Amino acid sequence: MRKCPVCGLPITNGQIACPQCDWHFLDISTMSPEQLHAYKTQIKKARREWESLMEDIEEIEELSPTRSHHIMGLVTTLLLILSIVGFIFYQRMEFQQRLAGSQPPVVEETVTHVPESLELPLSDQPFVSEETASFLTKQAAEESQVQQAEQLKTFEETQQQLTIAQTDLLKLQEEKVVLEQQIAEKQKFLANLQKNVQAEEQKLSKIKQSQQEAEQALQTLKPTHSQEFSAENSLLKNEDRAAISPTLFLQDYFSQLNQKQYGKSWEMLSPAFKYNQTFTFYQDWWNQVDRVEISNVKPQVLDNHSASIKARLRYYMKNGRLIDETHLLKLIVDEENPGHWLIHQEEIIR
Repeated sequence: MRKCPVCGLPITNGQIACPQCDWHFLDISTMSPEQLHAYKTQIKKARREWESLMEDIEEIEELSPTRSHHIMGLVTTLLLILSIVGFIFYQRMEFQQRLAGSQPPVVEETVTHVPESLELPLSDQPFVSEETASFLTKQAAEESQVQQAEQLKTFEETQQQLTIAQTDLLKLQEEKVVLEQQIAEKQKFLANLQKNVQAEEQKLSKIKQSQQEAEQALQTLKPTHSQEFSAENSLLKNEDRAAISPTLFLQDYFSQLNQKQYGKSWEMLSPAFKYNQTFTFYQDWWNQVDRVEISNVKPQVLDNHSASIKARLRYYMKNGRLIDETHLLKLIVDEENPGHWLIHQEEIIR
């Protein structure tokens, strides 16, 4: 049982794409080192975006209930504040009406509806002096002013609370809009990334098809005969061959590499040899090599336009490693530049 390299979902062997993140799987066994590196980089980038999207969704799911309760609490508070403001306004209006009249309406209504049987004779009513009446009136006015000041203070505090609640509500709404925009951007990015992946898959498919066609074309180039000759007699005898011997050509090629002249050495390769790699990949690999020595060169003549050379190569790597290998290099005559060779194939024998 495999797992999706992006979202980690278990995948069966028959599936070609992940049902959760829609990542398409490729056959990495047919990829070159450069293609494999690019494919792994795309997987890492997609995995980071998937994890970021999942974190945003979890954050929204965690915050949504709390913010809903918070908003409901703010709405309840607003309703309560409006009720208090209405009550205070009603009390102020009633108090002003009482001050405008000679007596409070309640007292007048009470006196008006007193039964005649309960009315006291004028001689039996309690006597109240003018000073006492003035004092009581003044005391009632002071109490009313104190009550009015407390009501105004309560009203101002209620207005402040209402303003704070409205501000908090606006902030919550703005945060919600920002989160929704971030989620939309993440989803758009993943969609674009999937399109890019599909485009890369199409490119890899075309490259694979071109490689197969090149291999079929190379299989048709078979040598007709071979002839051993010494390094001292390295010049070819046929007039159609390159004027420079294959041995000197190879020595010049590795000399250019040791001098870090990668542009010149790159031009000494055939188009078919350069097809499976880029100049950047070629340069990066040789930058790891401090120098290379060639020995035990044994050239052979294959036909009128190609040659095969067996040589011993020793690589002195910059990290201190020493690599000894025997290579079989196949050369062809440069059709655009007669008199020069091109490295067409390279095979490591041991």
